Order: sequence, then C-alpha cells, then structure tokens
Amino acid sequence: MIKSLAVNILVYFCILVMIDAVWQILEITEFGQIQPSMSDRIIGMLFAYSLLRHIYPGGKKA
Repeated sequence: MIKSLAVNILVYFCILVMIDAVWQILEITEFGQIQPSMSDRIIGMLFAYSLLRHIYPGGKKA
C-alpha cells in the first residue's frame, strides 16, 4: 500500500512538472518571459490530479 502511494505521488509530480514546463514554454513564446502566478500553479495541480485519476490506471481506486 505504501509503495503504491509512493508511486502515485511520484507519477503526480512528474505529470505536474511536465504541465508546468509546457505552460512556461507557452508563456515564453507568447510574452517573451515567464510570468508565474499562483492561479497557474493551482490550475496545473488540479489538471495533474485529474490526469492521474482518469488516465493513469494505478491512480484509480479499486
């Protein structure tokens, strides 16, 4: 159980880092600089959680 939880947390943060990287690339191409904001982080965290629960099969509860 603990191993499964650790894997789920690792996958969640990997998804979050990928979403954040893509978001920053889009901001650089649009604005010419990275403009971090708390709302961007919250949306990224919620989207990563949604991907973990709906796409990654290990993230679903049995």
